[in-house]
Amino acid sequence: MASSLISVEAVATPSPYGPATEAAERSAHLRCRYALVALACFVFYWGVTTRLHFDFRQGWYPVFIFQAQAFLEGHLDLRGELPLGGHDLSFYRGRYYAYWPPLPAIVSLPAVMIWGLAASDKFMTALFAGVNVFLIGLLLDQIRRRGWIDLVPRTVLSLQIFYALGTEPFTCVLSGGGPNFALVLQETCLLSSLACLFAWPTRLRGAFWGGFFWCGCILTRAHSVLLAPFYAGFLLSVAFRSGGRRWPWGRLAGLGGWAAIGALSIMAWNYARFGSVTDSGTAYQLWAGPGSATVSQTIDHGLISPYYIPQNLYAHLVKPMFQVRSTPPYVAADAIGDGILLTTPLWFVVLWRWRRIAAHWLARAGLCGIVPVWGLLLLWYSTGGTQFGMRFLMDFLPLMFLCLAAAVAPKLSRSAMLLLVMSIAIRGVCTYLYVT
Repeated sequence: MASSLISVEAVATPSPYGPATEAAERSAHLRCRYALVALACFVFYWGVTTRLHFDFRQGWYPVFIFQAQAFLEGHLDLRGELPLGGHDLSFYRGRYYAYWPPLPAIVSLPAVMIWGLAASDKFMTALFAGVNVFLIGLLLDQIRRRGWIDLVPRTVLSLQIFYALGTEPFTCVLSGGGPNFALVLQETCLLSSLACLFAWPTRLRGAFWGGFFWCGCILTRAHSVLLAPFYAGFLLSVAFRSGGRRWPWGRLAGLGGWAAIGALSIMAWNYARFGSVTDSGTAYQLWAGPGSATVSQTIDHGLISPYYIPQNLYAHLVKPMFQVRSTPPYVAADAIGDGILLTTPLWFVVLWRWRRIAAHWLARAGLCGIVPVWGLLLLWYSTGGTQFGMRFLMDFLPLMFLCLAAAVAPKLSRSAMLLLVMSIAIRGVCTYLYVT
């Protein structure tokens, strides 16, 4: 009888581990899983880009290393030794400038202070790309935990692996440093911005830190300021969905303030080098180079024109990914732009389930950011013919994942999983052909 009472009391004693504790432990376990995937991807990126030497070699065009060295020497132009003898630089009034915004060089400063011009942009590109793999997993998990999109943990993990091995960052990292470091860094800033917003969607600190990292996007890729409709749409959707009737003026001001700082900083950066707040130096880079089809087009149509829309649409979406040659290698990845639907067939799911995306508030907010940035890229002279994998679509790739998550929720179907595996396989084979 006594033993029976003891067993009853033992069963009746409340457990110190309630549902909230179990949920927190499960969330921590999932984050550890995403971090391990990111660490494995970083090691893989670093190993492949260095041919398994795991050393600190440079990429083919370490322009931001040279720009960081110029900062340390107290000037904005590049002097003395030039990357690739001045290739792809802007030549203005007898001086050479890098036409990219300043943040990639600023981030490179600690490495340049230690190793000088021998600092490895390849290692930094692989490092930030690994961070991005963790951030995309964290972002999708935040969406899942908040119930914004009904995703199972396995789907989050699958999409994280798809991001790491089947999309444009994979090709950018493995093709080795150079200007690709800026694209990877911009994605780090954008993912960090979204992670802060999603962590505190109704609080001012979410808007503050989200705006801070958005400012980093602008200081890496100036046209990231066009992501403003997404930020406004997200904040307004959250405010009105939670039952409030007041506009989130404080959070909008926090985001807008940081965007203004980024835009004004870019204007000051342009003016200090070229005497105009709107001149990034791209035109001087074009005119200094040898004649080409791209240059001749800009002479007739300028840098931005509706003339480029058809060729850019073709290259962005459906351009074949291989070219046939008469000499070895007889089949090679086409380095002059490839259609994203062919190189990454999982995106067909987004087109197939467009009604589900149009009906989801978070996916609609993502589209509000995608449309203006992609619209500018379609008008721009070179984005239809720049390297395998369409690297410039990385400017809004995280927002595309919001649409993809809404399309595949709650879990990947067999056909979607097949397309995912095909995307990774195609990306791997074509990237190998491209970099070799």
